[in-house]
Amino acid sequence: MIEAVNKFIPIFVGLLLILRGLLWIADGKNGNKRSYFFGITAIVVGIIMFITVFLQVLNKYLAEYEKAGIRPRHFESMTEYTEDYNKEISEEI
Repeated sequence: MIEAVNKFIPIFVGLLLILRGLLWIADGKNGNKRSYFFGITAIVVGIIMFITVFLQVLNKYLAEYEKAGIRPRHFESMTEYTEDYNKEISEEI
């Protein structure tokens, strides 16, 4: 439970920063250039916080699958993925 709260707080704060940043940008367009700068900064920080926590949760989710023996397929490059996909399609036909 505590772990979920620890993930929720940065997501909530990040979303609030993004919202506050939008309001600062709206104020900045009315002539207050300092608010415009703060708005852009708040949005960037909010997005970074949100993405960081999202990637932590995604990493934990994938780690649980690996513990169960289920591993997602990883490809070194898009070419390898395309070749594998074409081989699967040709085998089905």
